[in-house]
Amino acid sequence: MKKIIILTFCAIIIALSTAGDGIVETFYGGGSAFIIKGAVKKETAVSYGKISKLRSSVKRVKIYNEKNEYACSLEMDGVSLQDVLELARPEKKRNDGFDRDLDMYVVVRGKNGKSALFSYGEIISAKDMNSITITKSAKHIFPHKHSDLSQAGFDMNKWTTASGAAKLDLKNCASCHDGKDQKPVYFPEGFCLFAACDASSARFVENIAEIEVCQAPKMTLTPEKDKENMWHEKPALIFSGKNTVEITIDGVKNLTKFSHTENTVGMGKGFHGKIAYGGYDMAQIIKNNLQDKTETPKMYVLVTAADGYRSLFSAGEIFDSLYGPNLFLADTENEKELQKSGGKFRIFIKSDFFVDRSIRSVKEISCEYYK
Repeated sequence: MKKIIILTFCAIIIALSTAGDGIVETFYGGGSAFIIKGAVKKETAVSYGKISKLRSSVKRVKIYNEKNEYACSLEMDGVSLQDVLELARPEKKRNDGFDRDLDMYVVVRGKNGKSALFSYGEIISAKDMNSITITKSAKHIFPHKHSDLSQAGFDMNKWTTASGAAKLDLKNCASCHDGKDQKPVYFPEGFCLFAACDASSARFVENIAEIEVCQAPKMTLTPEKDKENMWHEKPALIFSGKNTVEITIDGVKNLTKFSHTENTVGMGKGFHGKIAYGGYDMAQIIKNNLQDKTETPKMYVLVTAADGYRSLFSAGEIFDSLYGPNLFLADTENEKELQKSGGKFRIFIKSDFFVDRSIRSVKEISCEYYK
């Protein structure tokens, strides 16, 4: 008898989601789902219709609740954040002293108040172009031993759209998923952002309200003009424009040294050669000098070279990367110390396909926070 009741409840759920999807999809085809604003050519209201036309990929995702407890497992069909941003065409609105977009960042905000920061560089330069996605539909991953619900008309392979999720009534599953023997059934609301490049779910944002493209503060240092001979011995590690620490070889030599070999390819000039970088984990260097660690997820790190070239990195790619130690402060290339124009140190990030965010002759490493 209990099995019949359970099947009936699940049938009600699928009936509601099936009926709701058509209605809500039609609405979202013309109405806005979230806004892209900030440093863009045109502020854009992104509709379900626009999202559905973009190329997509499917990822398996473990979802966690606000207490960071496991909530459910889903297959999520999503589109690249890079492709979504192109709908609004990101561009700088003011002169910040650098003519490329590698020093910009993106903040994704949910309707529940949660937000996540991404560097623009990790969005456009990642080895996996679909590592940061906005999901347009999803479905639960059912265990193989789960009861077959097809007898009650429940399609266990059905995809529920981001807009259709609002019509799901999961309370009917409480007879089994009562929070004791089984966790309550959960399904995220609205358009969600997922970062497959992260080791944790810290940057998962549910029910996106807006995406803001932001510019970093204006450059204050005077760039060196002699790029072939530029050299900076002791980069400054700056926290919120106030506390400054000099980075020296003596200060980092006791840290674990890492190596990474890469066939480096640039966006402009193509293949730069096979290079073996040796250096230190910037995550450890920052943590060793950071006084307040509570706001780390809201941090971005802006690295500037002696000649004014600069790149921005998010806390996620520095402290929470699937690659492990990801952002290197390198002092050797191919087991040799850096030469003139290379500086005492250079920055290199493993997760990028392109080498354009690699900075030679590092002069400033500024740790800032977004609001």
